[in-house]
Amino acid sequence: MLEPVQCAMSGSICPLLEQIAGGMGEGRSAQDAWSTMRREAVRRGGPADSLAEADLQALDLFFSRLGKSDRQAQETLLDSTQEVLSRQLEPARSRAAEADKLYATLGILVGVMLALIVI
Repeated sequence: MLEPVQCAMSGSICPLLEQIAGGMGEGRSAQDAWSTMRREAVRRGGPADSLAEADLQALDLFFSRLGKSDRQAQETLLDSTQEVLSRQLEPARSRAAEADKLYATLGILVGVMLALIVI
């Protein structure tokens, strides 16, 4: 089950996960690496700055349990984390569509306003 994840990561699909994996050296756990990366990742312009608090909580729980149980429990952890994040995907897409519509409308209004000023 983890082989596809490893293959996906080798193509730099998720630089944040690569950074976490790199931070796990020298006896550090996934939770330690995530805690270190989380502070930097969620800052403005960071790779995780667009994640909602619920997304971050799901990832906190995931990394706190990663590598601390048998294979079956790890697969259950992966599945449950994916389910939680998937449930949050549709509301996030809806908010993004609303924001896109707002920015497009604002762009048009600014363009009209500039045209009126020029005339």
